[in-house]
Amino acid sequence: MDSIGGRNEEDRQSLEEKYQNEIAEFNQRWDEDLTTINKDFNEHIENLTAQHTEQLEEARRQFEERTPQVPKPSSEYLNLKKIEQQLVKQNEFAEAHQVQQKGK
Repeated sequence: MDSIGGRNEEDRQSLEEKYQNEIAEFNQRWDEDLTTINKDFNEHIENLTAQHTEQLEEARRQFEERTPQVPKPSSEYLNLKKIEQQLVKQNEFAEAHQVQQKGK
């Protein structure tokens, strides 16, 4: 009986060791998988941040291109303005008003 009991104890210890080894291997694989996932996640975050920055810069550039600069008055408008000012100096207000209406 002692040999059977000793053998059972050896089997139990052997199974316990195998179980502990399996748990250790599982935990190691789990940690490796988590490390890989975290690494991939951080890479994706960096890529998305870079992509967002590029898109933001492109949108700003397009906005600035589409936004009109301070408009430069045409030569015709400047000429009408000059005529209007001269008519006002000559007290010809009715004609100055007509020229002013053309300029609008």
